[in-house]
Amino acid sequence: MVSMLYSMTGFGSAICKERNISVSVELKAVNNRYFKLSLKLTDGYNALEQRIESLLRSVIERGTINAHIRIVGERDDAGHQINTAVLQSYIKQLSDAATALGFTNYTPPLDRLVTLPGVVITDMETSEAEKEKVCTLHK
Repeated sequence: MVSMLYSMTGFGSAICKERNISVSVELKAVNNRYFKLSLKLTDGYNALEQRIESLLRSVIERGTINAHIRIVGERDDAGHQINTAVLQSYIKQLSDAATALGFTNYTPPLDRLVTLPGVVITDMETSEAEKEKVCTLHK
C-alpha cells in the first residue's frame, strides 16, 4: 500500500531523561523548497549547534524547521554561580538606556536580571564531559 504525502507541515516533541540530564525537544516543520533551520538551545550548549544541524539534515531533506531544545541538569542549587561580570554589564547597559530615555534613579530588578542569558552559570554548562553525554542521548 502506498500512502500519499499531503503536507510537509508537522510538529513533534519528546523528552529523554538519563541519569542526571533531561532533554526536551520540540520540532515544528513547514513546507519549504530548501532546508532552513531555526534552533533555540539552552545557554551553554551552543557548541552543539552544528552537530544538531547535521543530525537533523541527515533525516530531514527540506523544509523550514524550528527546533527548541532544552537541556536541564537535575542537580541541587550548589552547582549554580552568578557571573557578576555579565550581571554588571546588563545593569550598566540598562541604566545607561534608562538615562538616555529620561528615567532618573532607575535600578534594574535583580530578580529579573538573573533570568537573562549568561548571568547564572551551572557546573554542567562549563563541563565538556556533560555536554558530550547529551550528544549521545539520541542513540
